[in-house]
Amino acid sequence: MSDPIDRLRTADPARRLHLDDLGPAAWQGLHEAILRTEREPAASPARPARRRWRLGRSTTLVLGVAVALTAGGLATIPGFLGGAVDGPNCLRAWGEAAEVAGPWVTGDPVADCETYWEQAGIEPPDDLVGFTVSGLTYVAPEDEVPQGAVALDGGPVYSAAELELRASAADLVDGGMVCRSVDDAALWARGELDRLGLSGSWTVSVPEQTDAGDGVDRPCSSVDAADGTVSVVPAEDPAVTMFPNGNWRADLLREQIADACVTVEEARAIVDAMLADEDHWPTSSVVDETVDCARVDLEIGGSVQVTVYGPTGTATAAAAPATPSPAR
Repeated sequence: MSDPIDRLRTADPARRLHLDDLGPAAWQGLHEAILRTEREPAASPARPARRRWRLGRSTTLVLGVAVALTAGGLATIPGFLGGAVDGPNCLRAWGEAAEVAGPWVTGDPVADCETYWEQAGIEPPDDLVGFTVSGLTYVAPEDEVPQGAVALDGGPVYSAAELELRASAADLVDGGMVCRSVDDAALWARGELDRLGLSGSWTVSVPEQTDAGDGVDRPCSSVDAADGTVSVVPAEDPAVTMFPNGNWRADLLREQIADACVTVEEARAIVDAMLADEDHWPTSSVVDETVDCARVDLEIGGSVQVTVYGPTGTATAAAAPATPSPAR
């Protein structure tokens, strides 16, 4: 499945947005608009250079859409120009498009926006605060917060454990995006909740009926972690659906980090070498002295995001140099 529109339809990113309260008419219009998207012609004119910050993951809204989805349909919100659904949108002034935006890095909206601005080579504004409008998270100077916004009282939106769970569920190396049966994926998810100390506050949801009933073979599963629930549903192999020609990044990180035993510094060096020549979301290094070897989460959507966790000091095996495969 090489056609990008077919791959988008198969991935069905809209299911991750949790729009249960959306009015039927609005939902139908949104769904049909996505499904009717025209394929790009085989030959197209030259395009302008890409912006450094591309839409990340599958949970984003198209920039330039000046409406918000509500239970009653489409309602205009002054200043709303779309942006990242699963991360902070970083503004200098309400009413302008986000200058930078992307997925969560630390779970702290102000800290993450400062990271995005700094990596883009832009000086962050002063007096930044986080707030939400219609479920989206924004960061802007305090005097630019619009009326009706819900203030975030500083600190992370997600705990470190919740942030790792979300990254692990989307991980292509050895996490939730690896092909597992529904039963095996549910067992894996429960193990992740136990490991991260979230068993008492998060639950695992599996469908009662796993037969697709449409003649499509779905031997694998899709895992999503949001709103206190890890959802597991039948799916085609996520890695094959996303990368028909193979995913060299996942293979490299699996071999050199997940299947090896390296420190968090060594793991970070491997990731930095892998991403040296391509755009990517900021990489996170999380020190975890309770383990002997580093682990890694690789998430790929509109761009690449990697998080490494592990101990400092000397690991039991040295990391091999990261040499990207020519097959991308």
